[in-house]
Amino acid sequence: MAATPAETVVTTMAEVTEQSPLQMDPLAEAIDPDALNTLFYGRADSASSLAVTFEYCGSEVTVTTNGGQAVHVATGED
Repeated sequence: MAATPAETVVTTMAEVTEQSPLQMDPLAEAIDPDALNTLFYGRADSASSLAVTFEYCGSEVTVTTNGGQAVHVATGED
């Protein structure tokens, strides 16, 4: 089963910051995880691209998709 966009953000940021997800601030303090998941997987028009940018763990995080179910996370570290 594929990770949700929210899970992908947490996993990516854990790798970037070299922390356990349990040591990081909760994602919900930066963005509503359910809303993030709905934006990317709950859309009727999944063929269009979408990008959401927010601050998390001291970095600017951009979650993007170019249609379909693939979610990409870019941080200020990229």
